[in-house]
Amino acid sequence: ADHPTVKAPKVGILLSNLGTPDNYDYWSMRRYLSEFLSDKRVVDYSPWIWQPLLQLIILTRRPFSSGAAYKSIWNEVENESPLLTITKAQTAKIKTAMQARYGATANDEFFRALMKEKWQPTSRTVQPYFDDPEYIDTLAKSIEKAYENLETRPDVLVCSYHGVPIRYLMEGDPYHCQCQKTTRLLKERLGWKDTEIMTTFQSIFGREEWLKPYTVEEVARLAEAGKKNIAICAPAFSSDCI
Repeated sequence: ADHPTVKAPKVGILLSNLGTPDNYDYWSMRRYLSEFLSDKRVVDYSPWIWQPLLQLIILTRRPFSSGAAYKSIWNEVENESPLLTITKAQTAKIKTAMQARYGATANDEFFRALMKEKWQPTSRTVQPYFDDPEYIDTLAKSIEKAYENLETRPDVLVCSYHGVPIRYLMEGDPYHCQCQKTTRLLKERLGWKDTEIMTTFQSIFGREEWLKPYTVEEVARLAEAGKKNIAICAPAFSSDCI
């Protein structure tokens, strides 16, 4: 009779996304970039080496350039970044769609929170969607729609993914292979030739060698080779990319 009330079980869905700044001013951008670039899954250097470099050099300049980029795409009506706007819309639609179906996504913070719970819920993470047929078809339709509105068909489509140190690949990280497969499946879905689409990697910083080819260098090379109409898409950025 004195047993505590047991709550009825429920299914929860946690939607996680890359962080986003509260605003595009210097201090908002600095707080955001400091947390983002301090994540060991983003930059895995020793904090003794990385933090002084990050706090004393990188974060004295980068908030200005990143803030200007965010300002150019900022949702002024809601006073928030497009990522937050889009994530809210995704949450609303998923909430409706999941009335009869259930699933879950998770990240390190989610599992860290579970460490404090006495009653551990059953949880699972969804598998990577880099080769999911619906994802590839959605990418293809987006590109086909964009091409239909262009007066001149691009000579090549550059699929630009966020870069990581090449060391990650050598240590077994599957990300590079997943990016390559997304581009290959996209090419096959579009029915294009190998020369009409390629994979590159962006947002490189530091002295360590990163995955190649680098987007900036490859676009310059294409232009110098006579490719005057170049389209760029960012398949790995499912919500927005500045």
